Amino acid sequence: MLLSSGMEDEAIKMTRKAAIRGSLAAQVRLARFGEAAGISHEESDRIVDQAEVEIHEDDATAHWALWGAYDLLLGSCEYEERSRRCLAHLEAFARITGDPQAVFAVGVNYAYGRIGVESSIEQAVDWFYCAAALGHPEAMRAIRKVRNA
Repeated sequence: MLLSSGMEDEAIKMTRKAAIRGSLAAQVRLARFGEAAGISHEESDRIVDQAEVEIHEDDATAHWALWGAYDLLLGSCEYEERSRRCLAHLEAFARITGDPQAVFAVGVNYAYGRIGVESSIEQAVDWFYCAAALGHPEAMRAIRKVRNA
């Protein structure tokens, strides 16, 4: 909310406080701010790498933060591994939260594949059915599209 209202400095300040209190997700979000928060790219990579080691499998907020970090190409691993981790954290977030948009996005990733992740129509359809059950408006159309491709 603060970022969308142009209050980046305030967002960084609040995120830094949460990171100091030990929030793993906040530490990753701070890394995503990068130079705006006075953090070098190398330090951002180190923070993301450490978060990957420390994350608890049921921490939806940290999974979401790591998805965003890998999507921004943070982390010191190879590009293909970043891509796989990006999808793995999106998948974890979708499973934990049941967020229809996240579930649908996982389906899209499997439908079309991504660097380091092969396309799997079967997995895509499974995720799209889940998204449909959660009320995603495009899920059934996506199922028809991938089945007819």
